Amino acid sequence: MSNKIQYFLTVSFVFALLFSVDASGFTIIDSTENNTLPYPYSPNQSSGLFLNTPSNLNLNINYDPQNNYYLFNKRLGEINLNRSQVLDFQRLVVCF
Repeated sequence: MSNKIQYFLTVSFVFALLFSVDASGFTIIDSTENNTLPYPYSPNQSSGLFLNTPSNLNLNINYDPQNNYYLFNKRLGEINLNRSQVLDFQRLVVCF
């Protein structure tokens, strides 16, 4: 098959996919209506479902006065989540 025919078929297929989408299944929600959820939700709920920060996640910042830098690392229990980052004071302030 020549490249022109293959290109034409590819472009035709993409256009067919783009224009065959039926928008009638989409609904527009009016934010002025009082919409209620089937299961009530409160923003201050906490559980694994809401992906809150785990209680055993520790952010450690240690200062090394000899070299004048900060070591920053994240730990989940006893497991290091990333390598320790070496930051000077200006970069530490930017991160927080």
